[in-house]
Amino acid sequence: MFKDRERLRRWVSDPAHREHLRCIVGAGGDGTLSDVFNRFPGIPIAILPLGTENLLARHLGVPRSGEAVARLIAEGSCRRFDLGLMGQRRFALMASAGFDADVIHRLHAVRSGPISHATYLQPILESLRRYEHPPLRVTVDDAPLAREARLAIVVNIPAYAFRLPVAREARGDDGTLDLRLF
Repeated sequence: MFKDRERLRRWVSDPAHREHLRCIVGAGGDGTLSDVFNRFPGIPIAILPLGTENLLARHLGVPRSGEAVARLIAEGSCRRFDLGLMGQRRFALMASAGFDADVIHRLHAVRSGPISHATYLQPILESLRRYEHPPLRVTVDDAPLAREARLAIVVNIPAYAFRLPVAREARGDDGTLDLRLF
């Protein structure tokens, strides 16, 4: 409906529209969803999974079908989901520091258009060659001693890209985030 983000922001901000707004549909991948819930905090979001991994949609069992998503919205299907905060950005899936973050940074530095699994190949190879794996000091829940790692991932769901099970017990609605240090 809205291709212009500013126009959508103004429309959503209008109290006359807001009171009748059921949700915003994020049609895309996990990055699109992240953009939507950071841009419109407090507004329910429906997921139309059109991205590469669609980790959140897969975790929640949302089918890749506009008709099915419309049916879920019409039925009032709703799930609460925990969000983490890193800096000024909220995240639903994960946040990382170390090698993983370096790959993502390299990917976004050269990105132009949609991402595919193949898009990650060059940034991964560059990170394997150039990333120096500096030590990270991680403090957990105001613990007096920091822990050292080379890769830190804060996760909210069990699976990572390619369905790698990084935190099998993670649940997106339990009020906690899981930390994996490598």
